[in-house]
Amino acid sequence: MRIRTPQNVNARGFSFIELMIVIAMLAILAAIVYPKFVNATDDARLSATKAQLRTVRAAIERYKSDHGVDPTMTNWNALVTNDYLKIDAANPSNGLTAISGSAGANIGWVWRQKSVSDTSMDIFATSVNPAVEFTE
Repeated sequence: MRIRTPQNVNARGFSFIELMIVIAMLAILAAIVYPKFVNATDDARLSATKAQLRTVRAAIERYKSDHGVDPTMTNWNALVTNDYLKIDAANPSNGLTAISGSAGANIGWVWRQKSVSDTSMDIFATSVNPAVEFTE
């Protein structure tokens, strides 16, 4: 009986250096691509927050047009119950629906005067950082 041997006994796999070069190239590519995906997520969340803010502002304007006054924080649910909004508007930046007169923890929306000189009320969206407001 005859034992068969491989035809090319000198054939070998990749060397350690070749594998390390490939791994380094993949790491460099990942370092270039990963931040773009992270920023895309943040940009999408910001765009969704601004779109939701425009929707809530439009509902407030329709409410004001029908009732002659801005909704207050005590009758904020009237926007939903009177079909100005389909559901309680969640802020995409932090997922919260709560409304307050000032930014703070667990607040999704801030309902306050635009400025000291302008007494009209406006809605602002808070971000994950409660000190930041989107005004769009």
